[in-house]
Amino acid sequence: MAAAIGTMPGPGDGYPVQVTFDTNQPINRLWGIPILGYALRWIVLIPSFIVLTIASIGIAFSLLVSWLMILLLGKNPFAGFYLWFMAFAAQVAAYAFFLAAPMAPILGPSPTYPVQVTMPTDASINRLWGIPWLGFLVRGFLIIPHAVLAFLVGIVAYVFAFVLWIPILLNGRAPTLAYTIFGGLIRLQARVYAWYLMCPVPYPPLSI
Repeated sequence: MAAAIGTMPGPGDGYPVQVTFDTNQPINRLWGIPILGYALRWIVLIPSFIVLTIASIGIAFSLLVSWLMILLLGKNPFAGFYLWFMAFAAQVAAYAFFLAAPMAPILGPSPTYPVQVTMPTDASINRLWGIPWLGFLVRGFLIIPHAVLAFLVGIVAYVFAFVLWIPILLNGRAPTLAYTIFGGLIRLQARVYAWYLMCPVPYPPLSI
């Protein structure tokens, strides 16, 4: 997928789950005030977190029947819902870590937000993945390397978060490194979730 000017695509444009960020996001320098900037952003995101939590419960219930649809039809009817969730979560996370300037949406993903997630939802999936619980167990085992990578990148992101306020306070925008680290972590999580939840996508690359 070609990227527009000012947009950072994910590595390996051929992979069907894409998370893109508009890197030309000027951010009010007041958000760079130490501690206060983070605190205010996370406070205003509380309603979005509540919606995401409710949606997570819906995903948990969907897993009780999605295997049957895959086994019988070779398709996951909840793929569109999972895409909705991943896009919403990505936009909320991007706002939380200063990768986007506009207020994150509250009730679901915005099609005009500077962070977008795309993924096919109607393609077929091998019906053998629908074998009750076995498919999820096998996939859970296969994404262990990705979980390790996400953990390591998460540590780096946690450390980097302590100094991210400096370029925002001085330059009024997040540095490219922030889009690489935080954006890469968001991208990795979206691709792993999509694959684990039996969306019609191939095994995700081990990269951010």
